[in-house]
Amino acid sequence: MFIFRFENVRTGDFAMLGAKNNVRVDGIIQPFDDEKAIDIHRDSPELFDIAKRLTTTFLSKFGDIIRTVDLRPLLASTAASFISSDSIYGEIARGVELETIYDETTWSFSDAMLSAYNANLVSEDFLANVTLHSRVLDTLISDTKDSRFSYFALKVLQKSYLLKDGVDLLERPQFMWMRTAVQIHGSDILNVEKSYCMMSSMRFIPGSPILSNSGSKLPGLSSCYLLPADTDPGTIFDTLQKVSAITLNGGGIGLGIQHLPAKGSIVNGRLRTGIVPIIKLLDASLNVIDQEPGKRPGAMTLYIEPWHAEILSFVRMKRLTGPDDERAKNIFFALWTNDLFMQRVDENSQWSLFCPSTASTLISTFGKDFEKEYRRLEASGKAYSTIPARDLWREIILCQIESGGPSILFKDAINRTSNQQNLGVITQGNLCTEIVQYANRQETAVSPIASIVLPSFVTRERRIDYDRLGDTSVESGAQNHRAIGIGIQGLGDAFAMMGLPFDSAEAAQINVTISETIYFNAVDESCNLINVFGTYPTFDKAPASEGWLQPDYYTSARTSGRFNWDALRSKLKKGICNSLLTAYMPTADTSQLTGYSEGFEPITSMIVTREILTGQIIVIPTHLISLLEDLELWSEALRDRIVADNGSIQRIQEIPKHIRAIYKTSWEIDPETIVLMAADRAPYICQAQSMNIFLSSPSIETLSRLIFLGWKRQLKTGIYLLKTSSSFTSATYL
Repeated sequence: MFIFRFENVRTGDFAMLGAKNNVRVDGIIQPFDDEKAIDIHRDSPELFDIAKRLTTTFLSKFGDIIRTVDLRPLLASTAASFISSDSIYGEIARGVELETIYDETTWSFSDAMLSAYNANLVSEDFLANVTLHSRVLDTLISDTKDSRFSYFALKVLQKSYLLKDGVDLLERPQFMWMRTAVQIHGSDILNVEKSYCMMSSMRFIPGSPILSNSGSKLPGLSSCYLLPADTDPGTIFDTLQKVSAITLNGGGIGLGIQHLPAKGSIVNGRLRTGIVPIIKLLDASLNVIDQEPGKRPGAMTLYIEPWHAEILSFVRMKRLTGPDDERAKNIFFALWTNDLFMQRVDENSQWSLFCPSTASTLISTFGKDFEKEYRRLEASGKAYSTIPARDLWREIILCQIESGGPSILFKDAINRTSNQQNLGVITQGNLCTEIVQYANRQETAVSPIASIVLPSFVTRERRIDYDRLGDTSVESGAQNHRAIGIGIQGLGDAFAMMGLPFDSAEAAQINVTISETIYFNAVDESCNLINVFGTYPTFDKAPASEGWLQPDYYTSARTSGRFNWDALRSKLKKGICNSLLTAYMPTADTSQLTGYSEGFEPITSMIVTREILTGQIIVIPTHLISLLEDLELWSEALRDRIVADNGSIQRIQEIPKHIRAIYKTSWEIDPETIVLMAADRAPYICQAQSMNIFLSSPSIETLSRLIFLGWKRQLKTGIYLLKTSSSFTSATYL
C-alpha cells in the first residue's frame, strides 16, 4: 500500500492510493489492496474529486510491475500534468517531490556537507568552516521555505544545482542557499544569515555558476569573463587554455578578436591566415571541453569592430547557409560598434575596412579620438578596402533575421559612461552583453552577478516595496570588492501582479524608480564597505573619485525625488568598494527556479510547455489563473483556447479588456516600448543590458529602426538577440 499525505495542501487530509496493479516491495511482488482505493475526508467533495482524478490517472500509468522507488516520482509527475486545471495539483506535485527529496537526504546541512566532502564535492577549507559553525548553520535552515519552489523548479534543482554523489542526492534545496551564503561570507555568520534569508525568500538569486560551484575546490564565484585573444600564432593556444579553464567551471566568456590580423596580411614576416580558421578552432574547442552532467555548459561570444578587414566573413559565419568550413555553430557573435559607423550607415556613405596590423590605434580609442584616427588612416590610404556602409549593415541585419545575431554593442556609449575610463578603452563585453569591463592580455575581467526577484517586492496593495528593494540591493552587492553586476528578473510578472499593462505610463515610471532604487542603494552601501574592504585599487583616478555617478552622464535621466544624490556624490568622493555595480543580465537559468519572466522582459507567453515523466504538459502563470478564477472565468476549455492561440489571450473576448491589456505577451507589445524602457533605466546601470528585441515577422527596415533608436537614446547594448516567432520555443525537458 502506498500512502500519499497532502501535508502541503490541506492539513490532516490524506489519500491512500491502490488498485489491482502490482508493486515490488523489497524484491517481493505484491498487489495493491483494491478495497482501499481511496480513503479521504468525505466532507470535502472538491478534494475528494481531485484525489479520485489523480488516483485514476496515476494507476493508469502503471505497467504490470512497478518499483516502490518509482511510485512517488510518477505520482508527482501525474499531479503536475493537471497543474493548468487547478493550482492545487501544483501543490500536490511539489509536496510529493519534496517528500522524495527529504527521504533521500539528511536533515542536517553540516552532515550533508560532510558527505559532499567525502564525495570530493566541497573543499577542505569550506567543510572546516561549516563544521566550526555547524550548530548555528543547521539551526538556520528552514525547510518550510521550500514551498516557494514549484515542482518544475525542484526538478531543475535536482538536475543542475543540488550536490550529488553519482546518482545519490546529497542536498536539500535550502542547503544550496546556505552553501552559497557560506561561500560568499565565510565565517561572518551574521551576513551568512542575512544572505541565506534573502536568497531562500527569493529576494535575490546569484548567477547559476555561483549556485553550482559554491563550496567546491574551484568555487568560481564569477559568472562572466572578458579577455582579448592572443594575436601571435605561437600563443593563440594560450587563449584556448584560458577558455578551457573558464568553461570547465561553467563560466561565460566574451572574447575580443579585433586584434587578429586579416587574411593575407604579413606580420613579422609571417603570412597570416585571418580570423576564420581561428574562429573555427575556438568553435570546435567548445565541443571537446568536458562538462559535469547537468551543469550549465560553457559558452562564448566573439567581439569584433566593424572596421576589421574581415568583417563580412565574420558576419557570414553565422548565416544559416553556406559551406560548413565557413560557419561557426557553437559560438555567439557580437559587433563592437562605433558612432562613426552608425553615422555613415545613416548618411549612406562609404565605409573603409582596415587590417589591425596597420590600424591598431582604432582599438585603443573611442569617441572623437577614434573618429580623428579613423579619418587619418583613410586619408593615408591604408584602407584594406572600401564598401558602402549600408551594404555591410544589410548583411548584419540579414544575419540577425536568419540566426538571431550578431549582438550589437555601442563602443562609444560604453566607454563614455564607464567608471573604468582611467584603466583604458573597453574592447569587448561578456557572453550575454550586459557586462562591459576593461581587460587586457595580462588581466582577465571577471564579474559575479545576481538578480533581484522583483515579484517578491509586490505588496498586497499591488505596489512595489521600495524600502525592502533597497535593502536587498545592499545585500546582493555584498559579494565582491571589485566589479559586480546586480540585475533584475520578473519585471513582466511584477507589473502583471500590480495590475499594470507593461506598456502603460505608470509601468514606465515604476521601471525607472526600480532601477534608481537599486543603483542608489548599491552605491551607498559600496561606499560604506570601504570601512571593511577599502576602496578598490584603481579608485584614485576613476571618475567616481571626482563624484561622478551614472546619471551624471545622461542629460535625460529621470529621478523619483526619493534620494539625495548630492549627498551621495560627496560620499562617493571619499571612496567606494566596487568600480561597477549594476548590469541587467538575462536570467534564463535562474528564472526556472523562481518561475518568473526573464530579466526585464515582458511575459513571453501565457503558456510554457514542459516535458515530464508522464508526457508533455502546459504551465500558465499562477497569478493569471488566480485572477480568472476570482472572476469565475477559469476552466479547462478556456485553457485550451489559450493554448490554441499560442499563449495569447487577446482574442478571448470573455476576458475583460483591462486584463487582456495587462497580459500582453512580448510579441504583442510594440518593440519600441522595450527599447525606450531600456533607455529610461540606462542612467542607473553601470554596465549594460541584455536587451532582446521581439519581432514576429522582422524586416530589414523595422529591425534597423529599432537598433538606431537605441543608439540615438545612448543605449550601450543595441540588441542582444533578435527573437522571432519561428525561433521561439518554450519547451523544456525536466
